[in-house]
Amino acid sequence: MGNQESLLVGILVSLGSIMARSNRFSKKTIETKDSDKTLSVETFDRLPSFNLIDGEFRQQIYKSDGTTGTIIFNSKKELIVKQFPIAERKGLVVPSWFYGLYQHNANIAIELARVLLKILESKNFHSGITKPFLNISEFILKKQLSALSDLNLSLFDEMINDIEYNRAKALCRDIQYVLAHCPTIQANINSEIQAYIFAHKESTPEEKTFAERLAKANVTNDYSDYVMFQIYAYTSACLSEIEDSYNDTINFLESDRYDSFFYETGAKLYKTLITEGGEDNFAKAFEIELTDNFRINRAVDKLRGTLNDVDKNQFVKFIEASEFKSIIPALPKELKLDPDVIFLCKNVLKQSLGNIVDYKNMFLSRFKSGKNISIQFCYERKLRHWKRTAFRQSQQSFSKWKLQHYFIYRAFYELNQSGKQTGETVQNVLLGRTNMFDFLCQQLLMAISGRNKEVVMSIPARINDINILENEDRFASEKSVELIGLKTRGHHRVAKQPESLSLPINSPMFRYIEILDKVRQIQFPNRTTFFVGDDVYKFWQKKFAINTEIKERNGNLIGTIDSTRFRKVFTGEILHKYLEKISNKDDLIRAVASDLKNSIPLVYLMQSSTAETMIASAIIGLQIKFIEHHLQVAATLKVNEAKSINDAAKRFLCDCIDPRNPDYAENLNIDYCKQFDHCLGCSKAEVYREHLPNIIYRCFQYEQVLLLNKDLYDTAYALKHHLAKQVIETFVTKASDGQQLHEHAFEVASSAWDDPDTYLLPPLLHPNA
Repeated sequence: MGNQESLLVGILVSLGSIMARSNRFSKKTIETKDSDKTLSVETFDRLPSFNLIDGEFRQQIYKSDGTTGTIIFNSKKELIVKQFPIAERKGLVVPSWFYGLYQHNANIAIELARVLLKILESKNFHSGITKPFLNISEFILKKQLSALSDLNLSLFDEMINDIEYNRAKALCRDIQYVLAHCPTIQANINSEIQAYIFAHKESTPEEKTFAERLAKANVTNDYSDYVMFQIYAYTSACLSEIEDSYNDTINFLESDRYDSFFYETGAKLYKTLITEGGEDNFAKAFEIELTDNFRINRAVDKLRGTLNDVDKNQFVKFIEASEFKSIIPALPKELKLDPDVIFLCKNVLKQSLGNIVDYKNMFLSRFKSGKNISIQFCYERKLRHWKRTAFRQSQQSFSKWKLQHYFIYRAFYELNQSGKQTGETVQNVLLGRTNMFDFLCQQLLMAISGRNKEVVMSIPARINDINILENEDRFASEKSVELIGLKTRGHHRVAKQPESLSLPINSPMFRYIEILDKVRQIQFPNRTTFFVGDDVYKFWQKKFAINTEIKERNGNLIGTIDSTRFRKVFTGEILHKYLEKISNKDDLIRAVASDLKNSIPLVYLMQSSTAETMIASAIIGLQIKFIEHHLQVAATLKVNEAKSINDAAKRFLCDCIDPRNPDYAENLNIDYCKQFDHCLGCSKAEVYREHLPNIIYRCFQYEQVLLLNKDLYDTAYALKHHLAKQVIETFVTKASDGQQLHEHAFEVASSAWDDPDTYLLPPLLHPNA
């Protein structure tokens, strides 16, 4: 029996390399089966059991939003949630690292899966929980480790130094937390890992090329400068045409030259211009069309917005009965005297509709639905009597000229060879009466400000019961308005925080949205958001990209415009690149054209009449983004603390915790910092509530320099002014009593500023201020 027992022991020992190792200190039995079928039902290592059935394990979990979900591990195939039927996707969680790691080493994959399940016993699932598991798995695969017990402190240090993540220190802690749960890692090794202190990698400053700086900025997925300049150019070209058309129409309407198609003299002139033909005559005829279109639609807007339901029904009945003379006497007093309404009811309706049922029904359908009125429709009844051979041919040429003459129409619609239009009329597009105007303004605003679509689309039409375009930015270096949108933040996607941007009043962008506001106030007097309607950006982003033929440098069309890919560093870098040896607009045009290899219509646009506005829009955007990307407040802002209680050095705008080691700029060689106006850009600074009056006072001083010497301001103070405004805005939005705090600080600073005998701060006199 002794030999048999020895043989049995030997067999069991040899099987130990295949089967699970028994626990000599536990009375529990470990049932070991094929790893593709099941694993231990009872465990001795305090990790949850993990049973793969036909290569798959499922378990219910709780998610961070409070709902339940299902986590799935599959060893036989790689699962992707998006490939599940839509009805089955809700709540599914598939750890992306498990399948690949299982193919390398099943034991490691299962141990980490059990650790994850252990963590989920006390924590709700969110996307950040799987991040450390992914990094551990990638490192194991990279080093081809055969067991977690192979890890040592040196390998762990290498793993941490491999991290490419902006929150590397936090990720290091998460990895340590995961490994602390791994039973196969030796206790002494795990103790060393848990005692490990994260340190940022040392980097040696070196001069980088423009391309290297862009690569370093992690914008590889952003549009290239080649694409961005096309987006700037084409968007600005379209907006310039709307601005010119709108202003020219207003000027023509108010001039002595104005004559309407619905006046006898105007109809005769219109017919003559088209019959004679030619660029100048077509332009004059189109001027009449635009102005008539403007007046008719503005009148219809006023009727829709002013008439109550009873009055509207009466208006409809008069038109149905062709009793056009009865309309004006039945209108409310304010409409009876309105020149646009009088023009519509007295001149247009009878000539356009007459007693033709189809015409009346078409007009009333558009009136009731809120749609634009087409000027071609209004002209049609009268034009039918003119359509002899000579006029018909000229009119067809005129129809083609209108569609081909304006870039904006071709940017949204494909041209019909017959000259017939589809979709909105070119007149309503040019007068800003379509959601294409909203799309263009949203696109340029996102491009020049760096704000995303959510923020831009949520900008209110009014704030504190005043028009948003009258919401003055009190701390801007030049007269500006402050636009405020909302941005959702946080794992639960429920916390909406205000996000603002300052827009100079003298910028092209402001002129565009001011026209948009004038049009929409009459069209939609009760709108709540500045931009109306649903997600118009989503509707037009593909058509605009295709019709303008925006392309990459290799010639491939981009297919659609993805606003999330707008360059965040692009503008600051490009501004330096293009303006380094440029003294005027023509130099800039040549530089851009040369860089883009003259291969896109941008060159033509930049040399057209839209160039001045296009360049101005782009430069404003470049300046805004350059400031926002490169100059962020580095100081610690103690928004709810009155004053410091430590031994920090007192400064004008802050307290300094380490004046011997400032970091407001690179490669500083300073024994003791006295650059007090650089403090807000230095991480050694701490700003408390007590500092707010001084910071506001300093802003007054910066603005005084701007008034006296703009060149000096731009060179020495503009960026410091920007940081000061950032700090003030943060205190206003994040302090528990931000608005009251600001009002009190502003009052203190203003009183000191107005008192010639009081100085909160020394004047800005020396070059190092």
